[in-house]
Amino acid sequence: TCDLPGARSIFDIIRAKHVELAAERKVPPAGPARAALVRRRAGIRTAGEANVTARELGEETVEGVRVTHLAFLAPSGLALPAKLMTPPDVRDEAVISISRHGMTNALANVRGDLAAGRAVLVADLTGLGSIGRGRCDFDGTMSVRPEEGTAAMLYLIGETMVGRRATDLLVLGDWLVSRGFRTITIVASDDAVIPAAAAK
Repeated sequence: TCDLPGARSIFDIIRAKHVELAAERKVPPAGPARAALVRRRAGIRTAGEANVTARELGEETVEGVRVTHLAFLAPSGLALPAKLMTPPDVRDEAVISISRHGMTNALANVRGDLAAGRAVLVADLTGLGSIGRGRCDFDGTMSVRPEEGTAAMLYLIGETMVGRRATDLLVLGDWLVSRGFRTITIVASDDAVIPAAAAK
C-alpha cells in the first residue's frame, strides 16, 4: 500500500515521468517553426488537403440580415452545417464565430459584428453543436462532455480533435477568401479556443 516506506502511487509515477520528459523536450520559440510543429503533431491539414466542398442550401432574411445556409462536405460524406450572415452594408471583413454550442442562438451573439458591417460565419465544428453528440458513451462522460465519444473515435483512426477542428476552421476561412473577404477574424470560446489558436 501507499503507507509503506518508499511507496509511490500511479499518480506519483506519472508525475515523475512527466517531469523527466519535460526536461528533455525542446520547444522551438514562438514563430513559424513552432506553428509548423503544432500543425504536424495535431495533424492539421490545409483546406486543399481536406478537399471539402461547400454547398449552399438556401437563403432567408432575419431582421434585415441575409442568412445563407451551408453544408461543407468532406469526401467521406461527413458534413459541417454552417450559416453565413451578411448585413446589408457588408464590407470585405468577415468573422468566424465558434463556440461549444455551435450555431445555437448565433444571431444574438454576433449583433455587434453585423452592425459594424462584418459578415459572420457560424458553424458546428466536428464534435460541437448539433453534430457534437456521439452514439457511444465512454466512461460515463457523455452527459458531461458529449464530444468525448467523437474524440475517442478520431483517436482510433489516427486523428486528433484539435487537428480536425483546426482543419475545419481553415476550410471555413478558405471559403470566405474565395467569396472575396479580405480580412477574416476567428472569435472562439470554450472548447473551440485551442483549435482556433492552432489554425492561425
